[in-house]
Amino acid sequence: MGHEVLLVEDDEDNAMMLSVYLRMEGHTVVVARDAESALNLAAASKPAVAIIDIGLPDVDGFTLARRLREAYTSLPLIAVTGHETFGARQRAKEAGIGTYLLKPIDLAELDRVLAAI
Repeated sequence: MGHEVLLVEDDEDNAMMLSVYLRMEGHTVVVARDAESALNLAAASKPAVAIIDIGLPDVDGFTLARRLREAYTSLPLIAVTGHETFGARQRAKEAGIGTYLLKPIDLAELDRVLAAI
């Protein structure tokens, strides 16, 4: 059974590839390119899970995660990033992110995470 997924990714190619994959796996996907759009889409679509790129153009993914966590306390949050920095996993945990994935995303791991939701 698929989920309503909020995908927050500023890179057009990454957003397209991941959204196509998620749709092929039976999920419904809405895509935001920045934090402001993500918050608006979350309010409109009521997603079951959010996949958040850490490197966004307006605010970082940690800040967006905190804002989503404030508004939707039980929304599962998955972080994705191409650059793991010192302390990033701890920052993700503190922002309410339950899963932290590195790019390129291991799709089997993503499937396991989504199946557990």
